[in-house]
Amino acid sequence: MKQVIGFDVYGTLIDTHGVITLLETMIGNSATGFSIAWREKQLEYTFRRGLMQRYQDFSACTRNALQHTAESHGHSFTEDQFQGLIAAYETLPAFPDAVSGLEKLKDTGCEMHAFSNGQREAVDRVLENAGIRGYFGETVSVDDIETFKPSPKTYQYFMEFTGSSPDNAWLISSNGFDVIGASAVDMNTLWVRRNKQVVLDPWEFKPTAVIDSLERIVEFTGD
Repeated sequence: MKQVIGFDVYGTLIDTHGVITLLETMIGNSATGFSIAWREKQLEYTFRRGLMQRYQDFSACTRNALQHTAESHGHSFTEDQFQGLIAAYETLPAFPDAVSGLEKLKDTGCEMHAFSNGQREAVDRVLENAGIRGYFGETVSVDDIETFKPSPKTYQYFMEFTGSSPDNAWLISSNGFDVIGASAVDMNTLWVRRNKQVVLDPWEFKPTAVIDSLERIVEFTGD
């Protein structure tokens, strides 16, 4: 049976902290902490909007999170700086293991798709700018159903969109909440644990396997 692989984008293929270099030109040594807080608030907003069923798209969550983080950290950006940071989300870099991992998979017969909270056009742009869009067939965006991961609806939508099932559908993600969400609907899952200090929530839902690099995906999904 052909394996159908959904790759989470932000945080798995694409390094959301690629904005740190730009932030350093604006706020100096505070850049790393600011970037971490911005990302955490962005995800928090997706969780809260999903629970409240008051949908705004991922770009709105990103923008609102930047506004909140700037205010809470005592930083004031000019309009040009603010827009520059938002625009930087389209040119975030791929992680170093992305191309090598995807290269190992491309001739195995697996279907590979991008699977993201982001709007399809935005995801396609960031993947194209990072040089990896060509590895994927479709970009499956949960924007189509106006909710966010880890709602079970998002993983069910991925399987519906790709014509796959729990028997052959895989999620590849560095985000623990994403892996748990997909595991809860019986998808196969690989948790990409690049940082050994990051731990998974001690819930009843476990990944199929834990890997430390995208280069190891082929060990589990390659035909």
